[in-house]
Amino acid sequence: MKSATSVCLAMSSLLLLTGCQEAVKDAPQLSAARGVVTLAGQPLAGVNVTFYPDTTRDNKGPSATATTNSSGEFVLVCGMKEGAVAGFHKVTVECARLGSRISASGTPEPPAPCLVAPKFGSLATTTITAEVTPFESVIEIEVPEK
Repeated sequence: MKSATSVCLAMSSLLLLTGCQEAVKDAPQLSAARGVVTLAGQPLAGVNVTFYPDTTRDNKGPSATATTNSSGEFVLVCGMKEGAVAGFHKVTVECARLGSRISASGTPEPPAPCLVAPKFGSLATTTITAEVTPFESVIEIEVPEK
């Protein structure tokens, strides 16, 4: 009885390992990608950046996203891993939709006005493009003024 249980456990483990290897094998190859977003030469803090593989330029795969820090810098993430698929991308940039902040005195403050034109937040209307190389990419995105 004990040996039959051991054989079942061994077979189950083998099947699980095979499935995990298949999932890893089918996962897209990601390249490290980071950069900075600016508007009129000034860093844009707190904006969402999404890189969509440009299918018109034979690039495919999942999108990668990031939110810029106070210096306008970002690191792209695809799923739970850092990076993006290599190739050309259409890029959307949009203001983060955050609620009111609380001031030091405890009163709500309205969110800062969005400086990014709405057309850059839509995949259908953005004109921003970028290339992620197979090696680490440092990408500078200058958002055109409204």
